[in-house]
Amino acid sequence: MRRWLWGEPGQSAGRRAALLAALLGACLALWLIALLATHDARERVAGVSSAVRDNLEFALADTLGVAYQDRALVGAPCHSVARQLQEQGAYTAYVRDVVLVSRGMRYCSAVRGEIAVPLSELLNWQPGLQYRLARPYRGSNTALAVFFGTAPGNGVLVWVEGRYLADMVHSAGKLGFPDIGIEVAGTRFMLNAGDLAAGEAAAAAGSPTLVRRDAAQAAARGIVDIRRLEGHPIAVIASAPRSLVLHESLKYLVLLPLTAGFAALAVFALHSRRAARRSFAAELQRGLRRGEFIPYYQPVVDLESKLCTGVEVLARWEHPRRGLLEPEQFIPAIEQQRLAVALTLDLIPRVLRDLESLVLPPAFHLAFNITSEHFDDVGFWADDAPLFALLRANITPVLEITERDAVSLVEHQRSAIQRAKARGIKLAVDDFGTGYCGLAYFKQFEVDFLKLDRIFVQADQDDKVSGQIVDVTLNFAHALDLAVVAEGIECEAQRAQLAGKGVRLGQGYYFARPMMLAALRDWLPAHLERVTPPPGPRGEVSGVAERT
Repeated sequence: MRRWLWGEPGQSAGRRAALLAALLGACLALWLIALLATHDARERVAGVSSAVRDNLEFALADTLGVAYQDRALVGAPCHSVARQLQEQGAYTAYVRDVVLVSRGMRYCSAVRGEIAVPLSELLNWQPGLQYRLARPYRGSNTALAVFFGTAPGNGVLVWVEGRYLADMVHSAGKLGFPDIGIEVAGTRFMLNAGDLAAGEAAAAAGSPTLVRRDAAQAAARGIVDIRRLEGHPIAVIASAPRSLVLHESLKYLVLLPLTAGFAALAVFALHSRRAARRSFAAELQRGLRRGEFIPYYQPVVDLESKLCTGVEVLARWEHPRRGLLEPEQFIPAIEQQRLAVALTLDLIPRVLRDLESLVLPPAFHLAFNITSEHFDDVGFWADDAPLFALLRANITPVLEITERDAVSLVEHQRSAIQRAKARGIKLAVDDFGTGYCGLAYFKQFEVDFLKLDRIFVQADQDDKVSGQIVDVTLNFAHALDLAVVAEGIECEAQRAQLAGKGVRLGQGYYFARPMMLAALRDWLPAHLERVTPPPGPRGEVSGVAERT
């Protein structure tokens, strides 16, 4: 493990970061699991208490219906109404007994017939509804007494079956493992199960009961949910131990490895990507130091005569491991690392050495691509900079400004560019119409060339939009006295069409692909205007063939 964490310097940091991310992800997962499990446990307890409350409300609705119906029987002799009370109790599922009360005495019971028991032994008379949890008579189980007081001392007392209440609580408790209590008028009663075994034994005996919970047990612990019955001084209280949260968390434990693994992979991938960028940046700098970047040349030709008027210098990278890399594989990284000026300054001496072996016509154009970084570099425009060595070689440098960069010049930059143009440097706007803001360049620079992007050159003849853009661009260039160079010409039809519209210069695979010096040396003699080279020291004429 230690070797894995502290082994290879290039990867150990990423591994440590991934491990830290995994730990943080695991902590986040544990927090989320605890949150979800607590929510589910609360929902489970709430579901149980809600179920008991709903059942109790249903039972009370029937009970109150009986009480309201029998209020007219209060005061009648017991022998005349006893049968009616018995039938009512038999046909109402939740009712254990119906008792008539007159002058403070319970005098007629549906179960026991004529009785004489003071009401005060159960409760004090009050008008309206009163509720008690008590035993209907000695030796019976606890039941819910609902008393409906009518006239003073008179009323109807309905007993809700205690077994029904106990079964309701017991069944709900089985579903959710909580303790269920019913609180009536401030007194709470629990299932007769101090432990689970007692509750199961009571259920097996067929007579679960409700018993009074003592004051020491009055406060429910753990997860508690209280549901009150609307319009009644009755509440259902469900509670469960905190261990229910652990039970609920089991179904979410899969989140722990998933979150930790995802966090570790994401951080490791991000770290690896950054490390790769840093490594690639280091390779770029090493490549510049070792001279691994070489110039390729793509000719620019006159569309009418098809003779070469110049070349564009394009960089290629002879990577020691990956072979020859095209510009799109490294130029974005070059610009991101602000190595564009270093690359240009590395290529210029190589280009000068290459062109020494060629006889070129006067003012032969040699184009380099530049970015906003070149304008920020004071040394690139200095009077003794390598850029101006091209002028001394009877070559006209053309600097192609790419539109993908927003260039905003300050005064000293404008002055440096004006001095460079005064000495013979030409400027061109590359990929016109596809980049940042081409028109702004013509205001900042004294542009000499406009390069029409290949997407317009290679458009279908039926593409009226591209055709109109080409026409507008040519009119714009003509108005500013700019030479237009068409990029990406790949067939004779494109050449002829552009030449017919007045485009003078072009480049593309139809004429020549980018090539190394050896290929350019073979290609140029047939595509240069014949020139008469100066006589040699003994009067000999040095031709292109002799120089190559």
